[in-house]
Amino acid sequence: MSSVPDCAWVRGYVLNSLEDGPVRVADLIRFGETEFGFSRGEIQATGQHFAVIAQDRDGELYWMRPANLFAIWWGLRPDAARLEMRTGALC
Repeated sequence: MSSVPDCAWVRGYVLNSLEDGPVRVADLIRFGETEFGFSRGEIQATGQHFAVIAQDRDGELYWMRPANLFAIWWGLRPDAARLEMRTGALC
């Protein structure tokens, strides 16, 4: 059994997918479900966690990674950040 929480795998998948630019969300979800067994909800929660930038292009939803990934940690509650540092929990 892996010591890495499941949400860490999903977060890595989403960030890596967004590295090269905007990605169509339907494709991101379909590939994540098919190849890795991630659920739609897990992928959407990851998008919210990272505050991805959503764009509508011709009726299709695209996600972009925020330019400043430090902003991800900005919104953490102080108690949650301390717990994460103390326990090593990523999710």
